[in-house]
Amino acid sequence: MLNVSDIGRAAQFWGQALHYSPDPDNPAFLAPDAGGGPRLHLDTDDRTHLDLWVDRTGSDLQTEPPLAAGLPVV
Repeated sequence: MLNVSDIGRAAQFWGQALHYSPDPDNPAFLAPDAGGGPRLHLDTDDRTHLDLWVDRTGSDLQTEPPLAAGLPVV
């Protein structure tokens, strides 16, 4: 679960950041575009947050889409 204030906006952001897509029946649930892997549930009441840690050397994670979506670099 991940606490958000706007499920639609958060689904768009996290979908771009993680390459996930919302479930057509319930857009509060996101799943990896490539299949498999954990799903992410967006909730307006839960207080959980998500930190993403990336090894900046040799990582194949694409950082430009998340940065363009507003994900801060810490």
